[in-house]
Formats: sequence, structure tokens, C-alpha cells
Amino acid sequence: MVFPDTARAFSPFVVRGISIFPTRTDQGTSRDSAVYTLVTFETQPAQTLQVPVLIIGETDSTALYSDPDTVYLRSSLQTTRPDTLALATETRILPVRQQFNYPALLMVIGTLLVISGAVYLLFGKSIRRQLRLYRLHQRHLRFLQEYNRLIRSIDADSTTDNANKAIVQWKMYLESLQGDPFTSMTTREIAERITENQLGRIRQGTAELVDALKQTDRMIYGGVFSPQSAAALRLLRDVAIQVYDRRRAAIQYV
Repeated sequence: MVFPDTARAFSPFVVRGISIFPTRTDQGTSRDSAVYTLVTFETQPAQTLQVPVLIIGETDSTALYSDPDTVYLRSSLQTTRPDTLALATETRILPVRQQFNYPALLMVIGTLLVISGAVYLLFGKSIRRQLRLYRLHQRHLRFLQEYNRLIRSIDADSTTDNANKAIVQWKMYLESLQGDPFTSMTTREIAERITENQLGRIRQGTAELVDALKQTDRMIYGGVFSPQSAAALRLLRDVAIQVYDRRRAAIQYV
């Protein structure tokens, strides 16, 4: 005699465990017994079970089925009458804390770094040149704005003060363009350095530039303001513009 197959014979139940007991003999009759523990995952309230036992013969085997039995399932959930069910008219939405996507951030940063590196390798020299030209242009605009304001404000009462401020600013601006110490040079040295030595020949000659600087000396130390003084200040402004143009061209074609 063979006990039933635990994989198929107990359908729709599933065998969870088997307890086998030793053979017992009573008055010449021997009994073999086994206890099967079953579980089910079906939801029908009534389920039928019929288990076969195989008797092995010399040439074949015979299946003997037990009488069908019905298992009634009882739910452990609390039942509710259908007419008492009601849907909620409104629900309160709970805020959900958003999580920051750090992998995506790192991917974006890495991509930007790669792109920036490639752009710098390809166009780094051109970019640095354009930045230098931009800063040079902005400094030139600030000089012209302040210098023009000072020369427009020069009158008989403020000749010495405003003329001195304008000339000091002019010399400092030329120093920033060329690097020569114009603030410590004499009038003749400034004129020669601008017209001949390092800045290249400009439209105004040395003598004309010296006369313009002497006119500014008269305004600063003598308080004398004349039409020639205004022309001298404008000439110095034109000289600064020409020096700026030459400096810009030198940077642009490096």
C-alpha cells in the first residue's frame, strides 16, 4: 500500500506537513497511520476533498478512494452588512516628502564638467583673449566718463583742484595700459615715452604733447584757465584713446 502523492492528490489543498506513526498490531490486525496537515488558498466557503490510496499488486496497482468529504471555511474577518457600507465623500491628501535625486545631480555636474573641459581645450585661448578685451574696454569707458566729468566741471573757481584730479587720473590710466610710471615722470619724459619709445608714434608730436602738458601745469600750479587749457585737456584725452586702441590691437592679434 502506498500513501497518496502530496503534490496532486490533495487538490485544491496544499500539504504543509506530514506526521507518520509506527505500525500498530491489535488482535492480528496491523494499522499504519499518517496525519496530513493541509492549507488552502482558495476563497470558496465549501471545498471538497477525496484522497486515494494505492494498493500495489503483482501486475498493477489499484486506487481506493475515500468517501468525499466537504470542508467548510469560516472567515475570521468581521462582516459588515452591505447596506451599511458608505464611501468617503472626501479624503485628506497627505503631503509626501520629495527625495532629492543625487545620482541625477552628479550626472548633470559630470556632464557639465566634461563639456566645460572640452570647450576650454578648444576655445580657451580665444575666451581668455575676449575676457581681457572686455575688461580693457570697461576700464576705458570708466576712464572716459570720469575724465570728461572732471574737465566739464573746470571753471575759474575750481581750476586747480579739478585739473589736478583729471591729470592724475590720466597718468594712472596710461600706467595701467602700458605699465610705465607716468605719475613720477616729468612733462618731457611723459611726452617722449608716449610718442617714441614703447607706445609707438601717435598723431600728436612730442612738442604738441609737451605744450598740452605745460598748459595743465599752469592750471594746476597757477590756477590759470583759458581756451588753450580746454584744448590741452581734450588733446590728452585723444592721446589716451589712441594708446587704448593700440593696446587693444596688441591683445587682439596675440
